[in-house]
Amino acid sequence: MKKTLVALAAAAATGAFAQSSVSMYGLIDLNYGTTKTTGLNGAASRKTTGLGEGTTAGNRLGFRGTEDLGGGMKAGFVIETGFSAITSDIFGNRAGNQAHFNTNAGAAGGVHTASANSTTLTAAAQSAFRSETDQNRQSYVGLSGGFGEVRIGYQYTAFYTLSSLSGYLRSYEGNAGSDVAHLFGAGAVGGARANGLTYISPKFAGGFDAMVQYGGAGANPNMNGTSVADTDKAQRVGYMLNYANGPLKASVAYTSLKKDDVGAAGNSAGTGKMTQVGASYNFGVATVNGTYNNGKSGLTTSTDYKSHQIGVSVPFGAVSAFAAFGKSKQDQLDAGVLTAVEYKQQQFGAEYALSKRTMVYAVSGTTKLKSTGAASNAKGTSTRFGVRHTF
Repeated sequence: MKKTLVALAAAAATGAFAQSSVSMYGLIDLNYGTTKTTGLNGAASRKTTGLGEGTTAGNRLGFRGTEDLGGGMKAGFVIETGFSAITSDIFGNRAGNQAHFNTNAGAAGGVHTASANSTTLTAAAQSAFRSETDQNRQSYVGLSGGFGEVRIGYQYTAFYTLSSLSGYLRSYEGNAGSDVAHLFGAGAVGGARANGLTYISPKFAGGFDAMVQYGGAGANPNMNGTSVADTDKAQRVGYMLNYANGPLKASVAYTSLKKDDVGAAGNSAGTGKMTQVGASYNFGVATVNGTYNNGKSGLTTSTDYKSHQIGVSVPFGAVSAFAAFGKSKQDQLDAGVLTAVEYKQQQFGAEYALSKRTMVYAVSGTTKLKSTGAASNAKGTSTRFGVRHTF
């Protein structure tokens, strides 16, 4: 009898603890290397050598939790902040896994100065990216069950999920040579993260799942106004369909961002649109992956975006070698004047897994810019050797 009571008490205690759980996780990526730019904005060559961070992925610290509500339903949350490990104000700067050529360096974005990989271009080449320097990477709460999952809060967009999180980019976007094509046109649809609602379906039809999003742009709500004369409205809608079966994985996404700024001078109203396709196939001896972007800014100053990137990775036991190539073109029409901006990129690298959570890596890449506008032709190269640890 006593043994039975003890067993029942232990089972009850175990069940109570299993109903709710909170865990901490994170990633830290530090490296040493050299970054060089030539011809940027007509300036002389610039070379920097020293510590860098966030090359393989942005440094982060997060908390996630779940609570079993019964009946197959769970509540959950994620709070994730970025940080810089090479500055004195660790949480005052976010280590940005961002572009070597950051083309949205004006009021809409800004350059994250803690990253050794950041440079800027003139306004003629803006809007291909959206640089986000806020420490908040994600913060949302949700409910999940047999119906799928519903999330509300600040979270990754469908655009960023396909471009950077779905495995279709096998190179390092924090290094030259893989910093453009997959994110090309992000500024037209609001960037990588935004406030809003997200629904993620369960698996259906033998390997499919879907995502639907609705919300504003960036960290702002749907409607934001600084004065009576300046009412800034932004409405984002995103869709994503995924398929995974055996060695094949593929996704398609569509994002639109409708903007209406009454107080602006006529160029802030319109609907940006972006269609993306991503895929990867594991042949056993190698995996091939790639993405394709096609979109429009929808503003008075009309801009078209087209880009593609393709990569291949080959495993050799604990070592994996990879190569990636990409091309992007931005055509901007302003008052009948066409400005064309073109990027070509290539990157090569290798990584060695010391364990499931720790690896060392070496990467080198080149991004070339060719422009018919105010931004001069330029070239950026970066070579880095680093260590990444996840926990």
